[in-house]
Amino acid sequence: MDRAELVGSLFRAYKARDLDEARHLVAPDVRIEPLSTTLEPGGPYLGYDGLRAWLDDLAGSGYEFDPAIDSIEVEGDRVLVAGVIRATSSDDWASSTSAAWVFEFGADERLRIMRAFLDLDEARAWMRS
Repeated sequence: MDRAELVGSLFRAYKARDLDEARHLVAPDVRIEPLSTTLEPGGPYLGYDGLRAWLDDLAGSGYEFDPAIDSIEVEGDRVLVAGVIRATSSDDWASSTSAAWVFEFGADERLRIMRAFLDLDEARAWMRS
C-alpha cells in the first residue's frame, strides 16, 4: 500500500473511531500531536494508550470533528495533507477551520508521527526539516 493510501486508511479509522483498525496502522510508540478540541495546537499523545486517550478526549468534548482532505503530497517517509476540519457541537453550532497534517511512516509502513498544523506553510517547513 502506498503512503497516500495509508493516510486515507488512517482518516477512515479516525472517522469511524475504529481503535482496532488504527492500532494496525500505527507503530506501538506512535506520537500524535493533533489540534486540541479548541482547534489549537495540542498533544502530544504517545503510543497505543495515547491513541485511545486522544479518541476518548474527542468523544468527551461535546463536539464532532470531521476532517476533509483537499490535497496530499508525498515526500519520502512523510505525507502532507491539506484540508479542513468541520466542528459541530452538541448544540448544532458548526465551524470550519483550515488545517494541515504531516504523517511520518517507518520502514514497516506504520505511522510513527502525526502532527497537525493550522498553517500550511508551517506544515511544509516541518515536513522538509
